[in-house]
Amino acid sequence: MAETVTANHYRAAFERLVEEKGLKNHALMKQWIAGSLPLSVVKAWCKEMYSWSADVLRGFAAVYLTAPKFQVRHKMILNLAEEHGITELVVRARHADLIKTCGMALGTPESEYDSHVPIPEQIALTDRYIASALTEGYLEGLATIGIEEFQFAPISATLYDSMIRHYKVAPADAIWFKVHGAADIEHGERALEDFAAYGPTPELRDRIVSAASRSLDAMWNWHEGIYRRFQ
Repeated sequence: MAETVTANHYRAAFERLVEEKGLKNHALMKQWIAGSLPLSVVKAWCKEMYSWSADVLRGFAAVYLTAPKFQVRHKMILNLAEEHGITELVVRARHADLIKTCGMALGTPESEYDSHVPIPEQIALTDRYIASALTEGYLEGLATIGIEEFQFAPISATLYDSMIRHYKVAPADAIWFKVHGAADIEHGERALEDFAAYGPTPELRDRIVSAASRSLDAMWNWHEGIYRRFQ
């Protein structure tokens, strides 16, 4: 009898990936959580996240476009609506605007957000989000997104505390981190449900886990680029 891959199997696989190559292991995150990351890097990260928060939604749309299952498309449109501030999970606001608010509270002028040019590693990450669904399949696209939401939930919750405690940002101005500390848990769970429903075979599991692993690599490379450029 063929093995049936469940949501718990996917959860365990994602947990292993995050443990091995997740952002929590990167020096940028370790220093940020400890409050020792230079302010220049924190400011640069906020500008980079602002542009990525807008551009990466094209990857969400690519999954919506390619998914044959209405249930998957429905969850993706909910995710897009939350990012655009159309529906509310924690707050009703565009997520890109929330990270801009945080960066401006750190002293970055709004004009720098308007003129910011993403570093090449961010562009490569966005391309990965779009191409995974369009060239590999909707499950690979969903895995590319899902693994990042899976890893960002606990990181964001910790960074929310660090921004308030170490970088003296008011809680209202650090709300981006609180939003993703909560919302990404919900989104990650949705993805695990879809993997179990539409990727229940070992062959599909291997494709999904491979796509998730490559997504983590691209995210790591982006943070490495931020860390090296903006010290």
